[in-house]
Amino acid sequence: MAAEPQSLRVAQLRRNIVDALTDLYRRDLYLLQRDANERSITHKLAEHLQRRFPNWDVDCEYNRRGSDPKRLPLPQSSLNRSHVRADSTEAVTVFPDIIIHHRGTDHNVAVIEVKKVGGHDDTRDAQKIDAFSSSPLYRYEFGLLLKLDASFSSCSLYRYLGIEWWEDWSGELERAIDGARE
Repeated sequence: MAAEPQSLRVAQLRRNIVDALTDLYRRDLYLLQRDANERSITHKLAEHLQRRFPNWDVDCEYNRRGSDPKRLPLPQSSLNRSHVRADSTEAVTVFPDIIIHHRGTDHNVAVIEVKKVGGHDDTRDAQKIDAFSSSPLYRYEFGLLLKLDASFSSCSLYRYLGIEWWEDWSGELERAIDGARE
């Protein structure tokens, strides 16, 4: 049986994530309205997250584990075949959308994957979250999946300590964003 997340720690993470997303909608809605590249959106979200996690490093597409590239054994079917040889037997390098961690250590709090609503299938993002939170090399405490656009957003805690733990924060996020628009 999976251990239940410590409610205070999860509640603080949820509050910080929801507040950062509310800031994104309040200050950077233009990017979502204009269908800007996902990297532009995740960069701005990471800036808002950094203010909420001042004692942590918040990085976009951080692909290092020490001085080595991050690698995960992801199923071939989830990969863009133009970048991976069919006979490859090693894990592929990965670029998480956003991570909250201490650089150069094994202190990894959250791996966050972001998708624009109506974008590509999020199966690979879910696989990355699974792998990052369950791998003994990374052990991210939390894995989150966010879906964003100008009129809709969802925010879900997808993994906790390597164990699937679905918790939908979309209602709280919607109320916070509506309150910010008033």
